[in-house]
Amino acid sequence: MACAEGASPAPPAASSRVIDAHVHFYDPTRPQGVPWPSINNALLYKATYPGRYLASARSCQVNGVVAVEASGWLEDNLPGVARTGECDG
Repeated sequence: MACAEGASPAPPAASSRVIDAHVHFYDPTRPQGVPWPSINNALLYKATYPGRYLASARSCQVNGVVAVEASGWLEDNLPGVARTGECDG
């Protein structure tokens, strides 16, 4: 995320919108695991869903996201898209 955790960004102008153009949602604790990130990556190897993302993104005044699914596993693509519907805005 461009806005570092704990940072105090300046508020955007009233007419500006902030779109995070590259967000992944995944859960390495599911039975089949995930192809990425590696279990050795302590920073990224944790469940990452819209709620967790929004908790950190709100302080950066993010208005929207582009969810990216890069898994080669076909079954990973559609649930990730459906899960973005969990956002309440």
